[in-house]
Amino acid sequence: MKNWLRHTKKACILAFCAAVIPAGYQNLRTLAGWPRPQAAEGIIPDSLIVKKQSFEMAVEQKAALSRRSSFSQWNSFPDSAENGRPGTVIDSQTPPGNNGTQSSQTPPGNSAGEGSQNSSGSTVAQGSQAATGDSAAAQNSQTAAGNTGETGSQASKTRVIRSTGTGGNKTGPGGESYPPVMTVATPITGYLGGSKLTLLANQTASQMLSVLIETNQGKIIMIDGGVEEDAAHLIQSLMARGGHVDTWLITHPHSDHVGALNYILSHPECGITVDNLYYSFANLSWYQEYEAYRADMVAALMNTLSLLPQEKLHGDIYKGQEIWVDNIKITVMNKPYLQSYNSINNSSVAYMLDINGKKALFLGDMGAETGKQFIEDTPPELLTCDILQMAHHGQNGVGLEVYQVLRPEICLWPAPEWLWNNDSGSGVNSGSWRTIETRSWMAQLGVPYHVCIKDGDQTIQ
Repeated sequence: MKNWLRHTKKACILAFCAAVIPAGYQNLRTLAGWPRPQAAEGIIPDSLIVKKQSFEMAVEQKAALSRRSSFSQWNSFPDSAENGRPGTVIDSQTPPGNNGTQSSQTPPGNSAGEGSQNSSGSTVAQGSQAATGDSAAAQNSQTAAGNTGETGSQASKTRVIRSTGTGGNKTGPGGESYPPVMTVATPITGYLGGSKLTLLANQTASQMLSVLIETNQGKIIMIDGGVEEDAAHLIQSLMARGGHVDTWLITHPHSDHVGALNYILSHPECGITVDNLYYSFANLSWYQEYEAYRADMVAALMNTLSLLPQEKLHGDIYKGQEIWVDNIKITVMNKPYLQSYNSINNSSVAYMLDINGKKALFLGDMGAETGKQFIEDTPPELLTCDILQMAHHGQNGVGLEVYQVLRPEICLWPAPEWLWNNDSGSGVNSGSWRTIETRSWMAQLGVPYHVCIKDGDQTIQ
């Protein structure tokens, strides 16, 4: 009996230690500010996610761990139930001088409380956000009349980035306090003077870029187009507007930018016609030398283009070239920078569109190296813009010094939700992408409006 009691006592002590010691260890790591362990890649299957720059990520891994240690304290506040996934977190900060209160956000051109149509035609109200006191609690309220004259209210998909901790608002690495970064999930109206810009959403789990622009007279300008699996949604969107594209701009020949375009051009039976294609590619041998594992996509697109009438092809664009489509002026901002690192992304051509006095800049997938050269080669007065497509889907693109020059009012984020949250499958900021860091830059710069494909097709008009 005594032996049984002794063994039972030992078993209870061991079970207690097994339960308490790991939790205590993690708490000690948190109190000490140690970085959390690197999340395992591959939790989201490769078949579902196109991990761009996969071979560069090995180089970035060590730097990512260092960055995460400084950002981990910004990302421990649980997300609201609207994400539908417990344990998801997002971060935010309160702007200086606001005394803990954030004024409501209304998209530029929209009167306060005005609703508008979403991409499916249903009436959605404009979200507003209030953050009060040390808890930085956020609330979205919506009650408005839609463009069709109907009335009603519906929960907005607006995301609010909240601060962490219990003793006041978190601040940035230098002690600064930044306004929250949030996405506006309802259309922005009254901004482009009769023209319309639609950021099309991804139809797979892949990141992608597809932008459809309508001029005042109804002509269509396309920028890139997404992966091949995005083609059906793109075709449907174009057919709803007549099925004819006047001008198609290509930033660079990666599959998540030109896959859908290549499909449309090689399948004329889909009914989409294109008048003009603008691009600047290097020789195929260059892509085969520096990014051989992705050169097949380049070769496929080049082959497709070679079968088109030559008058449609404008593969000789140059820096400073101006292209007019009705009331919209398109300026080619650079010739491709041909670099040995991150080669195809860094070869992106940037386009500045002047749309009734509003300037929209599209950077494609420019990286940090090209970004520095880009702002050195171009006077800053030619780079400031109102609308900006975030480079490389908002992660591992151009650096903060570039965004400081561009100073947009509206940011376009071609990022699915997993990329927006840097989520490799283990929660926010568990991956090696740099989206959270880029979001903090935009908060630091005070950019007020953000639209993202995680919320579906996004419209500015």
